[in-house]
Amino acid sequence: MLSREKFRATLLQQTHDINQICQPLFTSSSINYFCYIKSLPNGSMFYTDNHIGWLEYYLEHEFFKISNFKNPSPDYNGEFVLCSHMDLPASQIAHDAAKYFSINNVISLINKGKTSCESFLFGSTLTTNDLTNYYLSNIGHLRNFTYYFKSKGNMLLEKMESNQLLIYNPPPPKKVISTINYHNLKSEFMEDVDKFYFDVDNKNLFLTRREIECAKYFFIGKTSEEVAMILGIAKKTVDKHIENIKKKLNCSKQSQLIAKLIKMGIFNYK
Repeated sequence: MLSREKFRATLLQQTHDINQICQPLFTSSSINYFCYIKSLPNGSMFYTDNHIGWLEYYLEHEFFKISNFKNPSPDYNGEFVLCSHMDLPASQIAHDAAKYFSINNVISLINKGKTSCESFLFGSTLTTNDLTNYYLSNIGHLRNFTYYFKSKGNMLLEKMESNQLLIYNPPPPKKVISTINYHNLKSEFMEDVDKFYFDVDNKNLFLTRREIECAKYFFIGKTSEEVAMILGIAKKTVDKHIENIKKKLNCSKQSQLIAKLIKMGIFNYK
């Protein structure tokens, strides 16, 4: 990874190379601004353009963190879009480019691939009112230029990626406790608890740990004999626990009991 100073110097040096590649387009039209952006699924972004002043301003204000081009709308794919007509914050960025650097009528052609999204931006610092009409009449020409740019700038783009010239590399997500670890911690915490309190029909009642264990096996269809064998207790004890649960929950039918146990969420307890 390049140092911050080296990264900035290299990025600015690229503006000269971009200008050289864009000369055929610049000399045949009123366009004299070009920008290339490549966004990756993890939010990282490669960015380069031919305007040193604007590039400095863009980096200084960290527009890359809020740009629409990090995750363009599917509606933009392959279309001619005026940046000033895009949703915020792209329209605000376009406003600053026009106000402070006279970069006007910026449009974008966007290619969304499986592993990345490329944005090709065109604009002009010249005062012209017919540039939009030019875009409309020459979309095919601009699309062809994007292919030309990637061909002529192939080495430049490869170097940019190999040197990891990311203008934005989002921080890794915060480490969180996995679901498995969460349940392990919960089990350890609950080991010392023998009574579990629930708000049932506006009444605060509890089930014992053994009652909950019996209820879980009862729920999955185990008989009293099977539950007794699993828990190592007498069948009469299992029956007694089930009867106690029914009384506490005021349930006379099995279907009522199961529905209420599910609502109480007792099966989340370890």
